Amino acid sequence: MEHRWASQLSHCCRSTETVHVGTVRSCELAKPIMGRSAVDEELIEFDPGKALSYRLRGAVPLC
Repeated sequence: MEHRWASQLSHCCRSTETVHVGTVRSCELAKPIMGRSAVDEELIEFDPGKALSYRLRGAVPLC
């Protein structure tokens, strides 16, 4: 997953097998940023090759 190519992430998992609007990605950060060691992102717009938007949801347990 994403943590394999992004050095700031040590582990990620998704709430769905395929990526689509509503998918939540939980990421553990390699180094804490502003006191957080994990973050959730919810995909709110996805049009492959054209648009990608997400909303940060804060720190939660990883899947």
